[in-house]
Amino acid sequence: MPRSMLLVVLLVVAAAAWIFVGTPVLAPWPTSSSRVPAARRPIVVPAVHLPQLAAPPAGGPAPPQEGRNPFMAGGAVRPEAPSGSRPARSVAPAAAPVAGPAASAPTATWPRLDLIGVAEAREGAGLMRTAVIAGPRGVHHARPGDLLEQVYRLERITASGVDIRLLPEDRVVHLALRP
Repeated sequence: MPRSMLLVVLLVVAAAAWIFVGTPVLAPWPTSSSRVPAARRPIVVPAVHLPQLAAPPAGGPAPPQEGRNPFMAGGAVRPEAPSGSRPARSVAPAAAPVAGPAASAPTATWPRLDLIGVAEAREGAGLMRTAVIAGPRGVHHARPGDLLEQVYRLERITASGVDIRLLPEDRVVHLALRP
């Protein structure tokens, strides 16, 4: 087929494609009424009557007379007084002061540590273990001699647990690896 004939065929195919495909693109814009959706009805907001919300429900379930109230700070609730006043919270009695030197020494609470795992890696000819310990300040990867939570020092790591020394009290605590 000569080149001129090939050129004519390609022009006819391009013109046909432009007519079938290009015409919808060049069509006039739709009318404004068909483009804009119809306006919706306005949303009706119900009226809220705050004084009615504060009043006790009429004929509805009555509040519990006795038992635990999770929304009150005191916990248990005593039955209401006949005058209709608010229920009184039961409060645990205060502990009597203890005499002696133990009463003046504050009891210290140390951060709680949990052994999550033990990682093992070969370094040269030996096996190096790293303890993975969770505490209140995050997760620690510690080796023997490392300080944890500023009060514990890691003493020894075994496959089943770790020994840590509580520095202020100079005692060793064993953290076992949970199965």
